[in-house]
Amino acid sequence: MATHASYAMSEEYEPQRQGGKYSAANAKKRLVRKIQQDSMKQLAMTTQAVLVRSPTEPYYSYHMTITSEYYKQKWIACHRYSDFYRLRHTILEMLSVHARMGCPVCQTVHTQVKKFDFPSRDIFRRGALDKQVAIRQPMLEDFVVALCQYLSAEGLTVHCRNIVKVQNKMKDFIQFPLAHEEQHIRAIRSLTYVDPRDVHVETESCPICLNDWGELDGNQLVHAECGHFFHEYCINEWYTTRFDCPMCRHIAGL
Repeated sequence: MATHASYAMSEEYEPQRQGGKYSAANAKKRLVRKIQQDSMKQLAMTTQAVLVRSPTEPYYSYHMTITSEYYKQKWIACHRYSDFYRLRHTILEMLSVHARMGCPVCQTVHTQVKKFDFPSRDIFRRGALDKQVAIRQPMLEDFVVALCQYLSAEGLTVHCRNIVKVQNKMKDFIQFPLAHEEQHIRAIRSLTYVDPRDVHVETESCPICLNDWGELDGNQLVHAECGHFFHEYCINEWYTTRFDCPMCRHIAGL
């Protein structure tokens, strides 16, 4: 099974803080970027090669069983070997166009992806098909995981919006549950960050973790559109698996 390892860009790509703290608006943007990043990073997958007997000639289809630890979902994406080759070529082209315009982020990611010279069109041109598949199968897992890892590095989308397009291309290829992620992001954007000194909170603790509000600043207490208050971390974790309010069952992110 191929899984992700931690990968981070250098400090020059870290988002800048204002006076040591994020503003409420920046906090929401930061959380949305973190969702997009972590949802790609926390993936695990196994691959099974399935022989397809077509009218012309038989070929193998690679069935990737992908598990999202972030969204607690599992799905299967099926592709031929040539699809992986075209994916690598397309992503490199998308990155190189922006890199030639002087984007340091695209230049960095392009270098990382290019080092991974698999899949290649000419590799295994000769030899038994079953032997080719036995070698390709684990390498394709590593290839997909590596791409997700490079594209989910911290700070990438802060400095280059082109990376978001590349991320979406990758998510489309692995048939990522985009509908769930999009509703998750809409739900987060509907939250209001508040300072506990400026509002009256009827409950003494967070309805999700049941811990007292304690010493909170404006970037830790959020007000949902249904009227209830939560810890930012708690409601974000809640939205990874469901969108109904734990208090009133109002559906967020519609």
